[in-house]
Amino acid sequence: MTKRAVLYARVSGDDSGKDGRNLAGQLDMCREYAERQGWQVVAELAENQHGVSGARMDAPELNRALDMARAGQFDVLVTRELDRLARGLAKQLIVEEEFKHAAVDIDYVLGDYAQTPEGQLTKQLRAVIAEYEREKIRERSVRGRRLSVQSGNVLTHGRPPFGYTFDRVDGRGRLLVDEPTAAVVRIIFTLYAHGLTIRQVADELRGIATPMDRIAYPGLADKKQRGYGEWSASTLNRILTNETYSGRFIYGGLDSAEPVVVTVPAIIPPDIWAAVQRRRDGNRQAAAERTRKYEYLVAGRGRCGQCGLAIHSQPVTKVRKGKRGKTRLYYRCPSMNSAKYLPRPCDLPYFNAAAVDRAVWAAVRAYLTDPAMLGDGLRRYAEERERADAPIQQQAAIVVDLIQRYEAKRGRLLDLYLSGDLDRAELAERRGPLERALGDLKKRQAELERQLSRQLTAADITSIQALIATVGERVNAAEVDFELQRRILDRLGVVVTFAFEEGVRVLYLSGEIGEIGCISLSQDDKSPWASNHNSVGCCPARCSPASTPMAAQQSPAIDTGR
Repeated sequence: MTKRAVLYARVSGDDSGKDGRNLAGQLDMCREYAERQGWQVVAELAENQHGVSGARMDAPELNRALDMARAGQFDVLVTRELDRLARGLAKQLIVEEEFKHAAVDIDYVLGDYAQTPEGQLTKQLRAVIAEYEREKIRERSVRGRRLSVQSGNVLTHGRPPFGYTFDRVDGRGRLLVDEPTAAVVRIIFTLYAHGLTIRQVADELRGIATPMDRIAYPGLADKKQRGYGEWSASTLNRILTNETYSGRFIYGGLDSAEPVVVTVPAIIPPDIWAAVQRRRDGNRQAAAERTRKYEYLVAGRGRCGQCGLAIHSQPVTKVRKGKRGKTRLYYRCPSMNSAKYLPRPCDLPYFNAAAVDRAVWAAVRAYLTDPAMLGDGLRRYAEERERADAPIQQQAAIVVDLIQRYEAKRGRLLDLYLSGDLDRAELAERRGPLERALGDLKKRQAELERQLSRQLTAADITSIQALIATVGERVNAAEVDFELQRRILDRLGVVVTFAFEEGVRVLYLSGEIGEIGCISLSQDDKSPWASNHNSVGCCPARCSPASTPMAAQQSPAIDTGR
């Protein structure tokens, strides 16, 4: 019977310029190999992970191959070499075991590893050596860049800050002031230092070219989508906080352990720079004070149903004839009346926070005290969790088995050493990969256990239900302690979607145990500066959920490292 093969190729950031490492080259090599074996190629999967940073990253195409393997759709996975599947010995072992459990073999075009202790040791040593070499290359690269900057060489990673041009003098990179754009930078700092808000500064700059206007994106159909022609708050904030304009180019950022500072031509004089930073510090302190002063039940749990952005909370104080009136609390979309986040402002109106919080708590409390609704939610949640957790639990079992096997191998090596059959040098050579693999496997075990522990259990729900029942016996729902309400919403994973439908403010509530409800808020006056009288009503006609209770979860991401 002809074997069915899936070809898998992957490139990452450190593959640049290496022969045969591009996706087409890898697939050609794998295809030729499969043809020589007489196998039928049923799929070719390619993964481009250029630019992905950090020790962990997802591999969607490898996860797809694993799902196909579990479904029995092929017999052998063909890839160029060991590090195409994973970076690091432990991750390599986990991936191989997952395919083995699915009865799928793995063939490496550039490596023939026999299923013997010697063959497996060779494979493990190659994985450890490759990982070590990558770490040393990365370390030398970072050290080289730091030394280069310390010698006065400015590294801009593509383009200089707005207001500067880049040139080389005596072989070193230099920043030179570009007067036309530097004049714009001075205007930004001066306006902000003299009291204009970020939005007002953006309005004053209307018609002046933005930093994005200097960049060409061939084939871009809609320049608005990339920020052309409009000054956003994020762009202005980056400019106002960039130390380069004060004459200090900081490589690595101020938050790094050892930032490298290079003196460059200043665009902003010291007094203006200091005034701007004082104002920004004051704004941050005021914002923190506002956050501490007011209570928002749904803070951090709201999404805009119009554009998808996270909902912000905002106090509004009415001022008439120079006198401050009562402060009222609202929820709003951050893109309302602003192009800060999106090309066009969002049309979601203000929501009275008191009305929203009352309605949300009433809906959550009613849901938890309704045996029929809660029971149905728990049943659906259990079914979903069983489906979503199955691959995570399977991988956790594989990791436990690998840990046990490698601990046994370590014990046998020690026995051989103590009996004199292995000298100290041989012990160190063989034990090194084992210890490294065990350390990584135990880290992965802890990660999987954390994933499983985050899930809401039936016991959690039962305890919350009992708590609610106790509270309900003593006090009215409107009088329940804010912190208690907040803890319950957090534990249930409640998400509130804010929508504006047919002139009506609507809230869609979902949680980890299912859809909680749909609420309409009627307001006599839509203005946040008016006195609002809110009433809550059900909107069964609109009860198609605006968001799903739980995102569909796929197989646990295969962590390939870098």
